[in-house]
Amino acid sequence: MSTNKFIVERTVVGDSNTVVGTAYTDVTGLSWYGKASEVYKFKAIVVYDAVAAGDGANFSVNGPAATVISYKATFATAAGTEAASFGNAYNLPATAQTTGSAFTTDNIAIVEGVLSPSADGTIIIRGIAENASTITVQGASSVLTWSRIDWPTEA
Repeated sequence: MSTNKFIVERTVVGDSNTVVGTAYTDVTGLSWYGKASEVYKFKAIVVYDAVAAGDGANFSVNGPAATVISYKATFATAAGTEAASFGNAYNLPATAQTTGSAFTTDNIAIVEGVLSPSADGTIIIRGIAENASTITVQGASSVLTWSRIDWPTEA
């Protein structure tokens, strides 16, 4: 029996710009439909603008109930360093980071992880801003790639 598997990656580009609020906001177009008990890996590259470099943001994931969920988000700060947040449940951390954004335009955040939903449903990247209406995700520049990584047992 071979352990080689043919994994198909799928990619979507954001539909339109999304203004992120001080509560988690779905990023339009960065989503896929997950099936219960399947295991997925994902990576989102989120490009965003900030009204001021001092305005912080964070990014997470949301979806149907899950038996496994583990992810991290990395992004550049106003100090020119890299910061990270981690989650083992949806919408973590509960607030945006407060170290600001590196730039006013073309900031980048990378959200990546694995999850296994326990129910069918849409899985979506979400963002949160430190201050109201200060973070805008660039839809046409942001991309989400995912693939199923478990495999049915061979007969």
